[in-house]
Order: sequence, then C-alpha cells, then structure tokens
Amino acid sequence: MTTRAPRRHAIFIAGIPPAVTEPFEFARALERLVADHRRALGLSPAPAHRTLAVAATSHSERMRRLGFFDHRDPHDGTHAYDRVTAVDAQRWTLIAENLAAGQWNARQVLDGWLDSPGHRRNLEWPGLNAIGTSVVTGGDLRTYTTQVYGTRPRHRTRRFQGVPD
Repeated sequence: MTTRAPRRHAIFIAGIPPAVTEPFEFARALERLVADHRRALGLSPAPAHRTLAVAATSHSERMRRLGFFDHRDPHDGTHAYDRVTAVDAQRWTLIAENLAAGQWNARQVLDGWLDSPGHRRNLEWPGLNAIGTSVVTGGDLRTYTTQVYGTRPRHRTRRFQGVPD
C-alpha cells in the first residue's frame, strides 16, 4: 500500500496577502522586467547605477519608517533630484522616479506602472541611461518600491596627441 503526501493548499485569509518575495530578488526581478520591456520597444535597457539605487533605497526606507507615500518627502521637502544629488553631486541632466506600494511581486508593480501614463513615460524614456531600484518591506503599506531613472551626460575623452616635434 502506498501513501500519498498530503496536498498543500495556499490559504488566503481575507485582507492578508501571500508573503512578499525577498526584497533584493523583488528589486532585481523588477529591473529585469523593465529591461525586457524597453528591449521589446527597441530601447536600450538602462544599467543599474549605485547612486540611483542608494537614493531609491533611502526614499523607500523613509516612506516606510515615517508612514507616507509620495514623491515629495513631506518631512524635509526633498524630491528625487535632491535625493540623487545628495548621494552624488555629479551632474545629472534628468531624473525621474516611479513609486509603488503594497504589491506582492515585480510583475504587479510593472503592470501598475504600464497602466499609468506618467509612470509608463518614465520607464520608456528614450534618453534613460541609468536606473536604481529599491524594495523595502514592512510598514502600513507592506512594500515600498522606488525606481529612479537618470540620464548622465556622456563624456567624451580626448586622447592626448602630444606636442608636434
């Protein structure tokens, strides 16, 4: 006689969502989805940039800790550009930011952004050449996702030709 392992069913209690994907993996998955979406449109995927990731993380953490959800921090009045230049004062020509809260996975975040004209415009921005993503869990909204998009000028370096003889 063979015994069968008991079936496992997901149990959803009203108002309590399933567990959120681990935040680092959630953020990486979102970056991959955005890159795939941009490639499908013939746009180059923007590489992850440390400065933008640090700025995104600080904003996600402040939103969770201080209990707000907004592009403008109501406690100090900063916006995405202020947060980015506080981390790295080098010149950025454009900065944009998408926020999401309460989603359980990267697909839900991207789908929400694609349904919003302003969010879609940010992630489909042709001049985008850097991206930073953060997902922080906890707080009233369960997850706080920030993705910061940036354009840095492309610097050309001149090769030193030397002095002619």
